[in-house]
Amino acid sequence: MEELFHIEKILGFCERVCYFFIVNLLFVISNIPILLFLLFVGASQILECLPLFLLCLVPMAPALSAVMYSMNHLIHGTERKAFRDYKKGYCSDFMQKICLGAGQMFVILICWTNIEFFSIQLKILPLTIHRNYRLYA
Repeated sequence: MEELFHIEKILGFCERVCYFFIVNLLFVISNIPILLFLLFVGASQILECLPLFLLCLVPMAPALSAVMYSMNHLIHGTERKAFRDYKKGYCSDFMQKICLGAGQMFVILICWTNIEFFSIQLKILPLTIHRNYRLYA
């Protein structure tokens, strides 16, 4: 019975849970622009303000990379400090992550613009259904 309740195992589990929560809290803090957008503009206005919404999503690319980096350390048991791991994952290749995130958001913006344009200009059935669904929803 004594070997069932080793304090080291319990403390190790608690450290991993705290590490997990701290990394997720840092992820939320890193995504303040999208949280402010959702707070002040609202989720119902995303399609009307899609360029601003996509601009607010750009900082999510390095933040998501940092979470994956930190969780990889957690899985392999090589975690040090949550803030240090998150910062290293966030700052390493920062400009590359921002450029990739901005490029993906730009492609989404181009696709959305094309769908909006062609749903008004050409009366093709799938695009018309998309446009009418948005008007009546």
